Amino acid sequence: YKRKSPPLTPDNFVFQSRSLYAKDTWSVNDSTTLDVALRFDALSVDWTELDSEVVEYILAPRMHGLVEHSEHVSSRFSYGLGYRPPLTLLESQHGGDHDGFLIEIDRIEQAHSFLYSFSANYPTWFVTSGIHHTILDNMAYGYDVQGLGTSLVYQNSDETFDISVLEFVTGGKAYHHVNFQVAFEKFIFPDLYAYRLPTAAIEEQVT
Repeated sequence: YKRKSPPLTPDNFVFQSRSLYAKDTWSVNDSTTLDVALRFDALSVDWTELDSEVVEYILAPRMHGLVEHSEHVSSRFSYGLGYRPPLTLLESQHGGDHDGFLIEIDRIEQAHSFLYSFSANYPTWFVTSGIHHTILDNMAYGYDVQGLGTSLVYQNSDETFDISVLEFVTGGKAYHHVNFQVAFEKFIFPDLYAYRLPTAAIEEQVT
């Protein structure tokens, strides 16, 4: 028995990104350095057969700071506005759209990201701990509007999601020719985020 798949509409798309950015580095004092940047992006995604197009202009500020507390101890902090063009959302589904899909996306997914990390680096060992917090708007996701087995419909979420990652990494040189590294990450996010991206959400990870 062989199931006949329905004819699927081609998903050809044209993606165009035009950008300009300005960057400057400021040495606040002997121990503190600040990098700032401002990026302008003109984005266009056009699914030619699906009769769907997204055009958006984004002004994205970014900043990264480094504070060297001593020769071996430092802190890093950063902020940036990032975005994800709709065409890459298919990667999050991991093959969950075998019966084709429809596009109802009209906004670019955007994320305000904040990061702080504290590091100690010595010749034979190191340790880094940090927290990364993201405020996610216009999240793109696929849903089955009629039940299991029908074409997925991709659209933007109206909710704002707060996602945090706690990270701890340590490593060193155990012997002359042996290095080791251990990392632990804890992801904290709302249940609705995990429900809408079930194949992408990770709660804990050890490496």
